[in-house]
Amino acid sequence: MAFDATTTAAVADELRERLMPSPAASDAQPGAAVADELRERLMPTPAASDATTTAAVADEMRERLLQGRVDKIVQPSALSVALMVRAGGANHWLLLSADPRHARICLSGERLARAFDEPSPFVMALRKYLEGGRLDEVTQPGHDRILRLRFRTRGLPVSLIGEVMGKHSNIILVDDKDTTLGAVKLVSAAINRYRVILPRHPYVPPPPPTQPGTDRPKLDPLTVTPQELSMAFAGFAADSTLADVLVAVLAGVSPQLGKEVAYRLTGNVSASLQAAGTPNVLDTVRALMAPRTWQPSIVYQDGRIVDWAAYPLRQHGVEPRLYTSISAVLDEVYGGLESRDGLEPIRAGLRAVVEGHRARLNKKAQSLRSGLRESEEIDKLRRQGEMVLAFAYSIEPGQTELRIEDGVDEPLTISLDPTLSAAENAQRLFHRYRKARDAAAKIPPLLEQAEDELAFLDEALVYIEQADSAQALKEVKDDLLAAGYNLPGERAQPPKQAKGKGGAYHPGGKQAPRKTASPALSFTTSDGLEVLVGRSARQNEIVTFDLASGGDLWFHARGMPGSHVVLKSGGRTPPDRSIEQAAALAAYYSRGRQSTTVPVDVVPARQVRRVKGGKPGLVRISGERTVNVRPRADV
Repeated sequence: MAFDATTTAAVADELRERLMPSPAASDAQPGAAVADELRERLMPTPAASDATTTAAVADEMRERLLQGRVDKIVQPSALSVALMVRAGGANHWLLLSADPRHARICLSGERLARAFDEPSPFVMALRKYLEGGRLDEVTQPGHDRILRLRFRTRGLPVSLIGEVMGKHSNIILVDDKDTTLGAVKLVSAAINRYRVILPRHPYVPPPPPTQPGTDRPKLDPLTVTPQELSMAFAGFAADSTLADVLVAVLAGVSPQLGKEVAYRLTGNVSASLQAAGTPNVLDTVRALMAPRTWQPSIVYQDGRIVDWAAYPLRQHGVEPRLYTSISAVLDEVYGGLESRDGLEPIRAGLRAVVEGHRARLNKKAQSLRSGLRESEEIDKLRRQGEMVLAFAYSIEPGQTELRIEDGVDEPLTISLDPTLSAAENAQRLFHRYRKARDAAAKIPPLLEQAEDELAFLDEALVYIEQADSAQALKEVKDDLLAAGYNLPGERAQPPKQAKGKGGAYHPGGKQAPRKTASPALSFTTSDGLEVLVGRSARQNEIVTFDLASGGDLWFHARGMPGSHVVLKSGGRTPPDRSIEQAAALAAYYSRGRQSTTVPVDVVPARQVRRVKGGKPGLVRISGERTVNVRPRADV
């Protein structure tokens, strides 16, 4: 039976209902609702973060992040945000995820990158209120799966609230009066009358959990007395499982924690209520929820993760693997979910093309090098030809070598072709001499050109690896096309050189780079001086030759591909501290980013010159000095 108009309309209605997100549901990237549903149906269910996990994360953040400065904020996925916090002389990535399948708050050991070219309204609000601020306080209200992070920016307190509650998880920014400034999931009154989460609305915390069938709040496991707990237990049948009863009456006790208590007391996760005494129950609960030292663990079976917790997990009957921090556990369980590079397909394709061009050029350079001969070797060929002519009278037909001892400083042996006459052997040597002499004149500039092209491609590879947006990769692609390199599906347009010293670089010969390139990165040193960092060949041209003044300082990692960096000095001698910070940025935005120290050349910008006829971004410098610095992205 064929589809008719009625069938098509019905399918369209069903697709709208199932796949189109509600306009009031979220300000996250389009398709987040569809992604949530796919995750819900297709992804395996790991253990969820509970109150003990939240408490362990809070303690770790207090130990490592308090008074740290927020230097960067990115959005690794539609429902997560990541803050780079500078604390204790190191950078830490703080990840908050509201994804229903892997909601969590933790310190991530992975470098997190933005997944979208344009920041969402929520990320823009976070950058407005949190960048440059310091983390003053980390609190966990009650025994909920909520962390409130209080920051102070420009003297004004704001709080970032992470609610880790499955499909109801959220990340909310509020001011000092608890007025909502933004959230990763916006919730209108049509969705939830009790909790409206919209800008300029008061923040209402989730309702406190109550005991089943009553409006009484659950008991605090850290302050409840054995008598109060016994009274609460009395309302349950004796054959009720201990784990279920603990979850029902004690705040912050998850099903996993309830089973762990039952197992530690009886050796059975399904033990009944009457199998354990109340005092022992309280002691065991408190030892797990408020230990002196957290001992996070993961349970593995057949090489797979089957469970994890903020304490040594015994209920599975196998020895768990202990970890030094709860964040290390979360990274192991959820590793790579947010840090997966959404640009990797584009990055990999562009990388493969550049490496192909590089392999071809490298082969050409090696061939050119092999064609070069030392001047002494060239003179030796000429001298051998002259000697063969001079001693031609002594050469017999079929002779394979000529040995000359008289009239020379050292005995000389010259190989001969026995099929040739003496004159022909001399001509053969003179031909090799002329070829080597001509190569000595022609090959060096060709080799220099090949090595310059290799340097250009090496720079491109660095920019490809460090690109954090599709636009950044597009600029590298445009630079390659403009420099004369073919890319799949696109034909190169060799750049036109303008008249004058070195020639100005115009991508495709159409327009100046200042009109086409994205703005260079800009930083401010602790002395208030501006530092500009190029992230592509076009940006390097702009930074070095358009934005830099003669008295500014120019930086580049020595002997390795990397960005052009300019310290704007305003005509004054910059302080040593600013010079070191600019050099650290040059080291960071180079191939030596992962090195302990990197040598960086420093030279006045007026002593930087374009390579005449060379690829964009290639320069020659003179009068440089070199400083060794540790690569750093913060100044």
